[in-house]
Amino acid sequence: MKKLTCALALTLLLPGLSLAQDAPKAKPKGQEVTSGQRKLILWKVSGKGTKKTSYLFGTMHVPDKRVLDLPGPVKQAIKDADALYCELALEPSLQMKAMQHMMLPADKTLAGIIGQDQVDRATKMLAARGLPIQPFLRMKPWAFTSQLTQLEFLTELQSGIQPLDSMLYNQAKQAGKEVGGLEKLEDQMAVFDSLSEKAQKEMAKASLDQLEKAAKSGEKSTERLIKTYLKGDLDEMQKIAKEEEGDDAEAKAFMKKLLDDRNVTMTAEIKKHLTKSPDKTYFFAVGSLHYPGKKGILALLKAEGYTVERVSAK
Repeated sequence: MKKLTCALALTLLLPGLSLAQDAPKAKPKGQEVTSGQRKLILWKVSGKGTKKTSYLFGTMHVPDKRVLDLPGPVKQAIKDADALYCELALEPSLQMKAMQHMMLPADKTLAGIIGQDQVDRATKMLAARGLPIQPFLRMKPWAFTSQLTQLEFLTELQSGIQPLDSMLYNQAKQAGKEVGGLEKLEDQMAVFDSLSEKAQKEMAKASLDQLEKAAKSGEKSTERLIKTYLKGDLDEMQKIAKEEEGDDAEAKAFMKKLLDDRNVTMTAEIKKHLTKSPDKTYFFAVGSLHYPGKKGILALLKAEGYTVERVSAK
């Protein structure tokens, strides 16, 4: 097991700490928006008794402005939708509930699992951004690592910019649309709780290595992934995920739970909504890596008899 960057950004919608509340406000830096160059990670779903076309949209769980700049066809699909569903129902109460799941039992400490040397590295990294280490010391190593991945977007978070999924959910809710989630929070948490302490320690170290390397280069560690997402290149996204997976048996078992098993669950929920309300237009927004492959949501829906077509940028 190497690192979590791709897993968190493209597959798992984990609520995070409100990092922006713990540091001085910062002005967001300008980012080049390249929506005109983007291919759409958007599909139409029809057939099997549905009376209206629904949509599947691949997300990236980051607050990068380029990712948030939605192409016209995606905006139109959201406008046409009667209901919008993300991986989780992103209500305000979810974050508090998530944090309860992310905490270690009383008899364990973060330093005791990943080592004091790694905690010291993280302390230095957080201090450089005006953040204390204390809120992280009682977290499970996988949860601690998930929070580290947000540091590169601290400026955006401080300025009130939301990750893509949260933005979509809140906009739909404000527009009076039906909103909800395809999974339960406990099921998402269980995926990471299944990791051994050894694997979590390795991921924490790898993520710290990655963030330090990115800081020296002056480029976000997620930059390659963001550019791949904007191009709509699912093959390249899968390649990046494979590079992060590693070759050991635990890593492969983890990725099966993270992708294949959850794909089955979310496909069943999508089918349930389409069957229950065939006269509604749904907009389903989940991490992009859940769609491709023989065990992806696209293939699973086609096997159920639905017609699934990728929407052209034109």
